[in-house]
Order: sequence, then C-alpha cells, then structure tokens
Amino acid sequence: MAIYGFADLHCHQFANLGFGGVEFFGSPSGTLQDSLPWCTSAHGPGGIGDVAAEVMRFVYNYPFGIGHKVGGYPQFDGWPRFDSLTHQVVHREWLERAWRGGMRLMVMLAVNNEWMAHFPMMARADGNDGTDMQAAWFQVEGAKELQDEIDSDCGGPGKGWYRIVNDPMEALDVMRAGKLAVVLGIEVDYLFNSYRPLDASSFPQLDPTTIPPWVPPPFPALDEAGVRAAVKDAYDRGVRYVFPIHFANNMFGGSAYQNGLAYSEIDLQNEVQNPVTLNTPWGAFLKPNRMVTVPDPVLGFAQRNVEGLTPLGETLLRELMGYGMMFDLDHMSYQSRQDSLALAEQEQYPVVSGHTGFNDILMGKKHNETQLSLLDVDRIRRLGGMVAPIILQGNISEVQTWTRPDGTSVPHVIGVSTNTFAQAYLYAVEKMQGGPVALGTDFNGFAGVPGPRAGSDVYPDQGTVVFGPVLPEATYPFTTGEGVVMDQCVAGERTFHIDYDGLAHVGLLPDLIADLQAMGVRPEELDPLLHSAEGFANVWKKAWLRDGALVRTGDGTVWVIYGQARFHVPDPGTLQGLFPNTQVRETSSNVDGIPQVPVDGTLLREGNGTIWVIAGGARFHVPDPVIQRALFGTAPVHQLWDHAMDGVPVVPRDGTLLREQDGTVWVVLDGARLHVPDPPTLGRLYGGEPIIQLWDGAADSIPTAPNDGAVFREERGTLWGIVGGARLPVADPAVLDGYIGGRTILLVWNDALAALPTVPKDGTTLKEMGSDQTYMVEGGRLVQAAGADHVEVLWHGALAGLPKT
Repeated sequence: MAIYGFADLHCHQFANLGFGGVEFFGSPSGTLQDSLPWCTSAHGPGGIGDVAAEVMRFVYNYPFGIGHKVGGYPQFDGWPRFDSLTHQVVHREWLERAWRGGMRLMVMLAVNNEWMAHFPMMARADGNDGTDMQAAWFQVEGAKELQDEIDSDCGGPGKGWYRIVNDPMEALDVMRAGKLAVVLGIEVDYLFNSYRPLDASSFPQLDPTTIPPWVPPPFPALDEAGVRAAVKDAYDRGVRYVFPIHFANNMFGGSAYQNGLAYSEIDLQNEVQNPVTLNTPWGAFLKPNRMVTVPDPVLGFAQRNVEGLTPLGETLLRELMGYGMMFDLDHMSYQSRQDSLALAEQEQYPVVSGHTGFNDILMGKKHNETQLSLLDVDRIRRLGGMVAPIILQGNISEVQTWTRPDGTSVPHVIGVSTNTFAQAYLYAVEKMQGGPVALGTDFNGFAGVPGPRAGSDVYPDQGTVVFGPVLPEATYPFTTGEGVVMDQCVAGERTFHIDYDGLAHVGLLPDLIADLQAMGVRPEELDPLLHSAEGFANVWKKAWLRDGALVRTGDGTVWVIYGQARFHVPDPGTLQGLFPNTQVRETSSNVDGIPQVPVDGTLLREGNGTIWVIAGGARFHVPDPVIQRALFGTAPVHQLWDHAMDGVPVVPRDGTLLREQDGTVWVVLDGARLHVPDPPTLGRLYGGEPIIQLWDGAADSIPTAPNDGAVFREERGTLWGIVGGARLPVADPAVLDGYIGGRTILLVWNDALAALPTVPKDGTTLKEMGSDQTYMVEGGRLVQAAGADHVEVLWHGALAGLPKT
C-alpha cells in the first residue's frame, strides 16, 4: 500500500549552530517562547547589527536597507517573514504542524559558510571556530538532541514523531507508523576539510601581497585515505546524504558559477556581470570563490566553470556508493555534474537534485550552469533518482509559464511566489514521467522563500508584477489528502495566511500544497509530491541495495545484496573469501522487506561454476558460455557460494512471458507453461507485456499442468478447473462461489488447455462441496473411498462427467 506524505529534501533546521553560532537567530528546540524571543540580543536594536542580512542583500541584489523589525515571540511582527534570511523558520512546533499536514520525510542538512563566519563584525559563539566541519557536527548532534527532547515529551525513547533514520527500510517503517523520517546530511563548501592549497599563485592577477579576507585553516591536504576515513566517520555519526561540492571549488571538483560569492578571471578584467568585490556598508570586500570560466553559447551560459570532478572527487563518490549514501548534484559546475552522472550511470546508482531549477523555463541570470537541463533530468530519472524544485524559483522576468502538453497552464502572473514555484513543479512532474517530485525548501539557507500572492507585501521591485488573471487564493480550513482538517497557523499573537504572508515558515508547507490546488494544479499532478516521501525512501533503497553491498543485522547475520535481493552469507570464511575488502554496513532495521529473489536479468555464479539467470522471479541454469555471451553479453556475473541459489524458485511468477531462440513464446500461469499459439493471440491477451528472451529448451523444466485449484476462462467463455493435473469443465460460473476464494480466474485463448487430460491422475482423492461421498481415482475411474488424508473439495457438479466404477 502506497505511503501518503510529502518530502522536503533540503532543510537547514539547525543553521543557528552554523555561521559562527550567533548571527543566525533562534533555536528549533524548546518552546516558541524560550527559543524565538525578540532577536535584539543577536541583531541589535532595530536589527541594525544583522551583518549577514545586509551582506546577503548585496549578494542577491535585494533593495538597500539597514535593520529590520526584531519582534519575535509573542508578537512575531518582525519575523518569521518571507524576506527574512537570518531567523529560525523550522522550529519544532512549526515542523510538527507540517508533519500533521502530511510531511513524512525531511533531509536535515548541516550548513555553514566559513567566509561569512569570519566576515568583519560577525560575532562567533565561544568555542565556535566558524569552520565547516565543526559547524556540521554541531548541527548533526543538535538534531539528535532534538529527537531526544521530542521523545521525552512524547513518553520516552522511540515514542516521538521526529525520527532520525539510518537506512531506507527504517525510513519506510517510520513513515508507515505515521511519523517524520529525518535523514541527516551535510551541505558545506569544504566537505571533510577539502580545502585547496592557498598561496599567491591561486590569485595570479592580483597583487601577490593581497590575500582574501578569509584564509582556510591549516588542515592537512586531503588524500584518498583521508576521504575513506572521513566517509566512514560521517556514516558512523549518522550522516546519509551529502553535497560533494557547494559554493566553492574544492578538492572534489568545480562549483557552479552562479552564486554571489564567486568571481572569475573575466571578472578581474571586467567588473560588470559579477563584480570581484562586494560593496557593502562596511566597504568593499573581495569575493572568496575564484573560478576559471568560459562562455558557452551552445548551452546558453554567459559563463561556466571549466573545472569538473577531480580524481579525488571520484574517490569520494565511490566511497559514498559503498555505504549506500545519497549524494546531491546541485551546486556542481556543469562539467562536475556531467562527470558525476557518467559515474553514476556506470555504477547504475541513483542520484538526487534536491533544490533545483530547470533551464528550459528559466531566463536571464537564472539560466545558468547550476540548473538542470532536460537531458540532466532524463538521466536522473533513468537512474531511478529524483528531483525537487527549490521553492523560490525567481521573478516574473526569470521564470516562464509552463504549458502542459494539452495546451493548458497555471499562468505565471505573479513572481517570487507559490505561483512561480508551480511552473517549476509542473515541469518536473511532466519530465519525471511519473517519478517522485519533492520540495526543496532551503529553509534557513539564506535562499529566500516564496512571497505573498496578495496583500500589501507583494512588492514589484523584485520583478513581481501581475501579468494576467488573478488566480484563486487558498481557503481555510482545508483538508489534506489524509483527511486532516487544517485552519490557519497561529503562533503567539500572529495568524498566518499562505497568500498574504508567503511561505513564512515550515509549518505552512501543507498550506503551500493547498495553494497549488487553488491555483489549478490537478490532483494527478500533485500525486508525485504527495507520495514523494516514500519515493525518496525507494530511491535511497536502490542505492542502499547496490550490488555487492554487505549488511549486518543486529543478530550478527551478514547479508550480501545482488539484484536488489539479500543472500545470507553462511560463515566468516565465505565472507572473507568472497568479500575481503568490502565494508560491512550495520543496520538495526528489519531486513525482511528486502526481497530474497533478485530482479529479472541478474546473473549469479555459484562456487561450482553454475551460472543462473533470473527470469520472472525464477532461476534458470545458463547451459554454456556461448549462450551466456549471445543473450547477456557483458552483463556482470555475481559470485556466490555453492547452494546460495537453492531458495530461489524454479517456476516463474504468473504472467511471465518467455521467448526461446526458435521463437516459441510461453506464458506462465499458475505454475505451468502454456504455448502461446500465434502473434495475434500474444498481442490480444498480453499486448505491451515484456517478453524475456531465453535459449531453446529453457522452459522445459516448467510443468505443463497448472497447480490444482487453478481456474481458467477461455476467450469464448468456457470455464475449466484444474484438479489432479486434469481439466474439469465448470458448467455454471455460479457454482464456483465458495470454491475459488480469493483466487483469480485466469484468461486464456480457446483450447489453451486442450493438451491436459480430462481425468485426474490416479491417487487423487476428491469430493464435491456439501457431499459426504469421497472418491479416489484409480485406473482413470472414480472409486468410492473413505479415510483419505487429503481430499480435494470441488464445486457442485465437478464429478458429473467422470467415469465411475
């Protein structure tokens, strides 16, 4: 049964512990009263000491202005607001409202920016050095402490609704229980201290005596051994999702040339498009992230970073794959993303773009290398990955109206709003072709959120101009897809409305979905979002169940994964002999949800050299290397031990179509193979179903008689029941009531069962329903019998046509 619930794949809940630990104000823990008071202590009277907010105004070209209203609890007249960048918007009380409104999964990303943490006048908390990895570990621990806090409030360990999950099976269990699955991740510029060496040669066109205002700390240069150790450490701390690259080039690869902290060699010569310096009220400061860029008119980019994934970056991705961790493509340079996708395709590993835009519908500066192309989206989809549009997409001049294939649209009439987000969301839904599409909020990430669609706070100086009909507003109360009735959110003395306040905090995410509905997003278009939590868990599950992965459960049992199925490694000798250098993942989850039969097409070799292929959920012995090469080419063959395949069925599941090399097509129904007589019959009854190619004689091991109890209907309406390997006619469908129970009557072509005998095999004991007389078949005739251990109970009239002694 599908799990209802949406996912946010990009949330910085504990940003208050990053950026030096002071400037970003407000804890997500505790009560609103205690955690979100007036922000004067951090930002000064009238907010005039909010350095980060003022810097970001210049980075994002926001209107000039110093200070802000400081009113937190109980008035909340200063914040949270759609245009506030430095105040907590993911407090646990607001997050609880989102959860009650259908949120079932959140990727909680630790975040930081070292340059901002060291910016002049930026305060830092005692013991906070402003470095990326210290900030990351503070935030990871903060999430664990919040889980404990909520557990305590809910009655004890494990009883809270906020559950940090360590693997996709645990995430699915949490969601089935109606709770919020929290995946821990990291998004920083210098993941695992991946600083590049910094010296005067890094800035060849600057005066050698000039250095950036922030200099990386003297960490040892990262190497392959350091990467492996760092990934293991992160995994052991509970991290399951990372950004290899963020705003700056690092040891793993090149960053996208799109953010306000980057500059290029071209900028050094021409400070027009992206000035080298940041002209703030505190003076001009050199931007920290230098890149070498080139124009790319073919891709439509004014400039793009020339750097791609480094060899150490490839090492990082392979290590992440080894642990079944998710990595995000966002913020990578165009070339880094292409390199990463190529590696993922080589390894058939799903990837995520968790807060993105789409160049097909973006214009101006928004059309740049950090956004996805249609080809990127398609490659992600084919890998079994997923995308999540960032909720703040742009203004009216930057985002086009997306028109559906049927010519209709939700017209983009007001920018920087949920109406803008709708364009990107509808684009993603169509291009993902039924795959999950989540939200990428970037809450607490200095990225901004959708503003109001109505009221006095709709501001035209951001390019927000109404160009068309006024779309309907969300109405309160509204009912979620789970039937939960939700009225307007109230915090302290303030009441929020999604269309008049914008997406002011996380608690308004259910309102966002109601707003999409009000604007005309169709129910079927919302399905990919309303099931995106389960969708992400399944994407993660594909990564976690990667071929060759080793998993140890709490009882010490070790399983190896092949073809997304688990095989019990029988002893330590086998483990060491077949998998000597493979990391064994520990899990506390129940692995019963992992299949024990691999997906079709999986090739496996036992210790004695026998090679099996999986078709229709059954194993078939590949007879020789010639057949293997002819039918399966260079597909990998996974090594197992003798008898590892004994638990895999030998008869395919119902409905499997098999084609032998001579063209014979078989369909498997209720444990038997039936020869499909001709192409018209194949197309008429099984059109569009996949046919698995095997060799001549491959189906010989499948019985020709269906299982006893099967019932078939021929196309002309004749009904047959299978008893003792024979077909018995059913004169009246009504007599089957009470006989077939929940079994399905299988449709076949006329005379499909003609080869079966009409008398059950000798030794079959049977009687009709409601009768006390029992018979046994002897010599092809019914003989009265009594005291049989097993009796087939048949429908009324089933024995009428059988000869009796």
